[in-house]
Amino acid sequence: MARHMILPDTNVFVALLSKDDSLHERARQAIIELQEPIYLHEYVYTETLTVLATKYGMLAVEKFVSFVAQGQVVHFLPSDTSHLSPITSLFRTHSLGKLSFVDITLLYFAHSYAVLTFDKELARAIKRQTK
Repeated sequence: MARHMILPDTNVFVALLSKDDSLHERARQAIIELQEPIYLHEYVYTETLTVLATKYGMLAVEKFVSFVAQGQVVHFLPSDTSHLSPITSLFRTHSLGKLSFVDITLLYFAHSYAVLTFDKELARAIKRQTK
């Protein structure tokens, strides 16, 4: 699988949907400029729904669900039990309390997808892994 497929992190979607987020314009530009297909991992989807609901309320959740339903996110990437063991192993050895399980999932898929994140710790981990 080529790395030209984009796998955004939760922080990208949260910033995109929240105009008062300091990264809103950066997220908007990143999504507008993408030429590659966007993939949304199931874990990122559920995490994004949770963050939006707790931080911004159900109206933000509805905006995100509409965004996904409108086809802005080209492909939905469901969790797969065949990936659970290696992701869990990676989490146990690389997280060190700085990366969430969802972050580690994105790190795991960074060999196949270009991960779009504003998380500096995750970005560093991806850079180290994909050297």
